[in-house]
Parts: sequence; structure tokens; C-alpha cells
Amino acid sequence: MKSIRWSVRVRLSRVLLVVAVAALVAPFAASGNHSTAEAASLSTISQYKLWMAQAKAMYPYPQSLDKMYRVMMCESSGNQYASGGGGLWLGLYQYAPTTWRGRWNPYRYNSIYDAKSQIFATAKAWSIGMQSAWSCYYITYGR
Repeated sequence: MKSIRWSVRVRLSRVLLVVAVAALVAPFAASGNHSTAEAASLSTISQYKLWMAQAKAMYPYPQSLDKMYRVMMCESSGNQYASGGGGLWLGLYQYAPTTWRGRWNPYRYNSIYDAKSQIFATAKAWSIGMQSAWSCYYITYGR
């Protein structure tokens, strides 16, 4: 009988914990403030992968297309309007505005939020050996 009461207490504690967390999160979810990155749709991801293949053909780099994709998903979940570091890093590949405007980047006059420009600029960066600029490069699987 004692073990049954203990089991009921544990379950009740878990339910109360879930309810408490939901109560804490609900105001943020209902506020409509979605400043965090939302994942891109499958059709958008398909378009990104096509651009990645085109960009790699234009700016060859040794890593796989899958690596380019994984870094993008790690950085922004495929959200071209993602903002990280309190607004310090922006877009699909989380460029700092000063890096984006660098002379190395032939797309620097395009919007930092332009997904195609970010993909092509990243291919260009990787083709000249700038992979170390992305922390996600080191923590994502693949070559």
C-alpha cells in the first residue's frame, strides 16, 4: 500500500511540474513575440539546397553540400530572418553586419537577410578558407 501511495505522489508531482512550466511559458507563447528563429518549411529548404548546389558550382569548396546544409540549420534553423547574439548575428548563416560588408563578399550590397545571397556568400567564404568563422562548422556532423 505504501508503494502505491508513493507512486501516486511521484505522478502527481510530475503533473504539477508540467502544469507549472506550462503556466510560466504560456504568456510568452501567447504574446505573439516570435523573435526566436522558426524553422523553414520543406519547400523553402528545397530551394535553399538548390541554391547551395549552384553556389558550390560557382565557388568550389571541399566540404559536402550536406555540411553546408547542417551548418545553416545549426545557425538559424533555415530562418533567413534569424537574429542571434542579441542582434549581433543575422540571417541564415548568422553574419555580423561588418563581416557581411567585407570586401571579400561580392553580395555585400544585398540585404543581409537575403537567403540566396547568404548561401552564395557562404560558399564564397568557404572557397577561400573562412570555415573557422562558424562555430557550427565544428559542432555539426560531416565533412
